[in-house]
Amino acid sequence: MPLNVFSVVVCTHNRAEDALECLRALHEQIDYANSEVILVDSASSPAQQQLLQHGISNLQKPLYLRLEQPGLSLARNAGLARCKGEWVAFVDDDAVPNPDWYEELLSVLRNAPDDWGAIGGRIVPVFPAGGPPDLGPRWKRYLSINDTVGSRDCTAKFELIAANSCFRRAALDAVGGFPTELGRSKKSLLSGEDVLVMWRIRRLGWKIWYDGSFCVGHKIPADRLTKRWVRARAYWEGISTIRMARLLSDRGRFRLILKAAIAAPVLGILSLLMPKGYEWDLRLRYDLGVVIESLRFRPKSSSA
Repeated sequence: MPLNVFSVVVCTHNRAEDALECLRALHEQIDYANSEVILVDSASSPAQQQLLQHGISNLQKPLYLRLEQPGLSLARNAGLARCKGEWVAFVDDDAVPNPDWYEELLSVLRNAPDDWGAIGGRIVPVFPAGGPPDLGPRWKRYLSINDTVGSRDCTAKFELIAANSCFRRAALDAVGGFPTELGRSKKSLLSGEDVLVMWRIRRLGWKIWYDGSFCVGHKIPADRLTKRWVRARAYWEGISTIRMARLLSDRGRFRLILKAAIAAPVLGILSLLMPKGYEWDLRLRYDLGVVIESLRFRPKSSSA
């Protein structure tokens, strides 16, 4: 397999230890004669930058890119611009690829039809000490968990999560990469950049696939298991949904806004009358995000 087939991009911001653990897991399995690894430092602090540079000097092979402006989509696009691969895999800095991740993904790519534009892999949560908490489906989704097995076409119903994903370079180039209007930046919990990319490549006729054979363990920080974080995440999901719909010129967003405007007061009353249930609460926060963003209010932080 020539070098121009497979690139791996890891983007990081102030999580040097996590990023280096991810890189070490990749380093132990990747055939550098046929593939490449690119680390994009998204404006980490000087101390974190020093840790990264020292750590990758021991690994020798990863290409290090430094950006002075933070932003996940900016970082992914910078990595994309330097890739030599026909396929570009993205692994989050707080994810640890399984020992067979490289070989399993390589096998999938070797058999990928020409109309496949993107492939999502399995993401298994790694919870803090104490075992997995009791989480509802919406909370799990906000934690970027997709631990289902099997292989299937998910063009109609997206299952790809960018924390463990692979895109055909031609498909990403055709849609202009990841939208910088979306994606995490500083304290914002804005998201949806991977979903918007999937919408755009689907419109161009590419298919999207899910394959559970290539898998990562995704670390779940303790603060993401708090009510404060998940409520903020649900609120920002509503904001992200409307911004994404605007970028897609999707007129269906008006129906979504109307539905949220009607549902929010009802959910607010139910949350007062019914026993506390996170699904109710998170749906309320999501709807509030939809309505407020539709009015073009701009929240200043993620602590909604």
